[in-house]
Order: sequence, then structure tokens, then C-alpha cells
Amino acid sequence: MPPRPRVHHVSVSVTDLEASTDFYRRLLDAEQVGGREGPAWRKTLIGTDGFLLSLTQHGATGTGDRFDETRPGLDHLGIGCGSREDLDAWLAHVDGLGFERSEVTEAPHAHLFTCRDPDGTPVEFYWPVG
Repeated sequence: MPPRPRVHHVSVSVTDLEASTDFYRRLLDAEQVGGREGPAWRKTLIGTDGFLLSLTQHGATGTGDRFDETRPGLDHLGIGCGSREDLDAWLAHVDGLGFERSEVTEAPHAHLFTCRDPDGTPVEFYWPVG
């Protein structure tokens, strides 16, 4: 049996590489650690604490395209919080950046809120209760 896998990176397709890179760098307080370009795409890598977020702009993607979580593929990017205080710190950070966000949902199983990147992809901050 191979070793238990861990997520190394998530790659998200975007319509505006510069706007999305700026959003995620500010949101995650992370650095751009790389980038590549191919014949029909450009990619930025953002790194934070052993995790990479890859943002890819494909030449064939229309600038008016928007994320739709009802279609197959990525539903949202989830960021785990270790405590309610951590969730509140993320809330203050997102508010400080001026990003629109949902209200905090306080369900029996979790407290959470979301904001959306420039393409509408939800970024969820999640604290499992109990």
C-alpha cells in the first residue's frame, strides 16, 4: 500500500491571471513562488505553509466566463480553521481587505463563511464544531 496521500496543490482556472493572483496573495498572505507559460496558457504558483495554489489562465477561456459550482469540477476551496477564534481572525482579515463575504453560518456541525475570488469561485472558511 502506498503512503497516505496529502494534497500538494490545487489548480484553479481563471479569466484574469493578474487579478486572481493579487486576490489570493492578499487573502492568503502568501508569496508568488513560480510561474510558467505555455503556447495557450499562463500559470502562477502561490505558496503558503507547504501548500501550493496554482492559478491558470487558458487562452481559450472567455473573459466573460464565470465560475458555476453547479457544473462538474471544483465546488469551492475550503480553508480549515482550528478554532472559532481562528475563524473570527479570518473574518476580520477578509473584512480588512474589503472583500465581499457571506454572513457567518452557525450550523450544529460547523461555523463557516465564504468570500468569492474575481471569477466567483467560493473560498470557504470552515471551523468544525465539536
